[in-house]
Amino acid sequence: MDATTDQERAKWQRYYENLRSTTEDEGVRAFDAEIVAAVAELLPEGGRILEAGCGAGWQSLALARTGRYAVAMLDFSPAALAQARTMFEREGLAATFLEEEITAAGSADHDLVFNAGVLEHYGFDQQVPFLKGMAHRSRQFVLAAIPNAQCYWYWVWRIHHAARGNWPFGKEIPQRDLSEAFRAAGLSVVGTAPKVVPLARSIGFAPYHSMVFFNPSRKGVRHS
Repeated sequence: MDATTDQERAKWQRYYENLRSTTEDEGVRAFDAEIVAAVAELLPEGGRILEAGCGAGWQSLALARTGRYAVAMLDFSPAALAQARTMFEREGLAATFLEEEITAAGSADHDLVFNAGVLEHYGFDQQVPFLKGMAHRSRQFVLAAIPNAQCYWYWVWRIHHAARGNWPFGKEIPQRDLSEAFRAAGLSVVGTAPKVVPLARSIGFAPYHSMVFFNPSRKGVRHS
């Protein structure tokens, strides 16, 4: 995974170094609300959460705003973490920021490890160790959200941006689900939930397929 990781790190470093807008639009807010609702179902009493591949950290910020979760954010891009730290400081919210790779050694200190918009940038052989790294840091749940390959509106949104020369994300492979990769990483399926959320008023809708799994090697796993 070294060559792929180096390429991805360089890509996202450039992206966040050049990012100008740190304002939530309608689509980001709607997707954040979906993530918050999904996490509330898994952890109704609150808990410790790690976002593995946080980028600017919008979903973690939305979770922190609820006051119910202790939030940690991990990314291999210093520029991404700088963006995330700026947003948290702007709102006076606390978080832990970790500059490292999810595949590095780590302990199971979190009730949930999640990401959104990450795994579609990797092939199966890279997804499995990524998911194993997430599982190693989770006491209970692993959640991932990726674009749904079967949604027409995803392709409309993507083609629209690519045609305007506004596609800085490089390789992105939407999928119908990630069950095979999760099982290969030693995770069992709790459930899947296809979601369609607005990304931009001018485009309409693009999907994320939210998937929730648990790590069967951990004790005290809740099947909710």
